[in-house]
Amino acid sequence: MPSPKIIIVDDDNHILQFFSEVLSNAGYDIVGKFYTGKETITFLESNDADLVLMDIGLKSELNGIESSKIIKEKYGIPIVFITGNTSKDVYNEAKTVKPSGYIIKPVNSEDLKRTVDISLNNFEKIPNRDIKKNLQIKNIVQEVGERGYQFFADYISCYNKNNLVISTTTRFNIINQQEDQYKVIVNLKKINSAQRINKFLEAVNFKLAEGGIFIGHAETKGLRKKMILKKYPWGLNYIAYFMFFLLKRVWPKIPLLNQIYFYITKGRNRAISRAEVLGRLISCGFEIIKEEFIDANLHFIVKKTREPYFDMNASYDLIFKMKRIGKNGKTIYVYKFRTMHPYSEYIQDYILQKHGYAENGKPANDFRLTTWGRFMRRYWLDELPQLINVFKGEMKLVGVRPISQRFLDEYPEDVRQMRLKYKPGCVPPYVALLKQDVAEYIESERTYLLEKQKKPYTTDLKYFFKAIYNIITNKIRSA
Repeated sequence: MPSPKIIIVDDDNHILQFFSEVLSNAGYDIVGKFYTGKETITFLESNDADLVLMDIGLKSELNGIESSKIIKEKYGIPIVFITGNTSKDVYNEAKTVKPSGYIIKPVNSEDLKRTVDISLNNFEKIPNRDIKKNLQIKNIVQEVGERGYQFFADYISCYNKNNLVISTTTRFNIINQQEDQYKVIVNLKKINSAQRINKFLEAVNFKLAEGGIFIGHAETKGLRKKMILKKYPWGLNYIAYFMFFLLKRVWPKIPLLNQIYFYITKGRNRAISRAEVLGRLISCGFEIIKEEFIDANLHFIVKKTREPYFDMNASYDLIFKMKRIGKNGKTIYVYKFRTMHPYSEYIQDYILQKHGYAENGKPANDFRLTTWGRFMRRYWLDELPQLINVFKGEMKLVGVRPISQRFLDEYPEDVRQMRLKYKPGCVPPYVALLKQDVAEYIESERTYLLEKQKKPYTTDLKYFFKAIYNIITNKIRSA
């Protein structure tokens, strides 16, 4: 059985050493010796103790009684007061803390050991587990609010060694925990504040058992925008948001400039979208169980299902590459202007599971699109970088749209086999034929491919001019 952990607080170094020696020889574990209450409170933020010996007359910012009130309220640790002041007023004030013991200096070793032993014994008779549980719930509520706590209350059993409730932004504080693995990890700090978000999430993945639960939250860029617009007077608020947009959302995505941004900010407190939060979680080996906007944050509950991808090439820049299926089933990477939030590629399956496809053949309720992305898609501007694929010989101007393996697997067998015989194109058949829902989308490719087999050269030319006409006359939009 581990020895009880004791902290001694006194601004007299001789007394600190005497108490420490006596109690160490009696088998107690002296985990801290401090001159001030403030040092003690700071220590207890990341360490535990079973008893605090506190000098009432500390000559510091907080005296012994004030320090003990904070320790009892925040951590529920029993207090034994030490004092050379026999004043009745001091004694009555000390009683308000409800100490477990009260020792008058000078103290002999036997009285000290007897008082400590009785105090620890009496405290064990109190439902210590319930006290700690209630204190932990209180601290959680102070960090994330009552609604935030209720969001995940069913997933944790407070003060269970298989659960880790922590408030940190550094992976060191995750990896350095005593247990090898946990069933549940709850982090009360926003993941925006982590210097390297993926490295932090990878550390959480490492410390969780297979199927373990991670609970956390983030402030999304949308919520930050609302806060800025609400905080400042009209006019100034949009100027403030524009500066925020440039500094937090544009700057980090421009090559070379992004290196300066991360050097200055260390990556902390960045603006991230809901799509990026969920995408990073999935890329780091988690499955989304539950997500909800509560107060000013996006709260999430995720489950560890695998090891992280350790993806060093996740889409983040203005131009990115999408993994698609080309001629003869060959994997190609199609260039496009970014119209979605970073890490959006990881949550396509999640969105399809929740909402399926819209009538235009694209995922319904797709929150991955940015505001400027919707504008670019509306006028097909996001497709321009595909000309790089044309120059590389992977695509042509007109042809079936390059799609993912998942989407290809949903095609009818006859269309799937026909489309693999040709290079995909920048201008897909549905634009020319004005057929945009899922069924019509596939049927437009069947029509095009059958024509292509009969007239391999003129078909592309016909479809190209019909598509350009439809775009110019606003008969069809990309999104």
